[in-house]
Amino acid sequence: MTDTKAFGAGNVDVWWVPLAGIVNPQAPTVEEITAGVELSDSIAWDNYSLAADASEDQDDRSLVDVGNAATRGAVQYSGTLKFFRPTVLSGGTDSWTTTFATFRTPRQYGYLIVRVLEKTPGPQTPVLAGQDISVYKFVADTFQDNTDGDNSVKYTVTFQPQGFAAVYTKVAGGVLSVTPSTLTASVSDGAQKLQAKIATAGVLQDVSAGATWTSSDPTKATVSNFGVVKPIAAGTATITATYPGTTGTATSTVTVS
Repeated sequence: MTDTKAFGAGNVDVWWVPLAGIVNPQAPTVEEITAGVELSDSIAWDNYSLAADASEDQDDRSLVDVGNAATRGAVQYSGTLKFFRPTVLSGGTDSWTTTFATFRTPRQYGYLIVRVLEKTPGPQTPVLAGQDISVYKFVADTFQDNTDGDNSVKYTVTFQPQGFAAVYTKVAGGVLSVTPSTLTASVSDGAQKLQAKIATAGVLQDVSAGATWTSSDPTKATVSNFGVVKPIAAGTATITATYPGTTGTATSTVTVS
């Protein structure tokens, strides 16, 4: 019987990017992530472990600390991944071979980047600006072969934390815009909705719910956390949306009559 690949409803995508490949790990760009090694296709769910834990507290106080003082200790996270590898190493460019070549030599420093897709079955979707990712700095330390007869050809890589984790940060890049760019309303009209969108490689994402909205003059028009504008009094106000890691002027001019 031929094996059939099945995708879970809510895939997890994982990349490995060498240390020098990311300028700002708090907000890596689409280009930085996609230039790394895409690991997802070669990762086995068996023994998958990659996550952050609650940071420990350090209560070993100095003489001048307040009696009940506690300082934050090290960032707690860990990673152990089991990978499939080709039965015959032929030097190909498929995911399994590339991943094996990346980790077969221990002590590789870099970042594991995790993106959790929400109910998106099927092959990997493109990395887009504004998506939620988690970034962990590791050294790929222990390499252990887990070949089990003819049934599975796998190996396990243990990653040692290097003190940096950004949990649910954003992919940087993309141009943010607000539509419509002008809005005319009267006090009797009631609320109207603006949309904040990020354009990445020709793909538009609606990020209205995650954007930060402000009004230049709340006495004329207010705006909610979701981009809903409420006219207050006659006049003009500029509504501005911001989103982490994006560029572009994201405003809408609201005229209230």
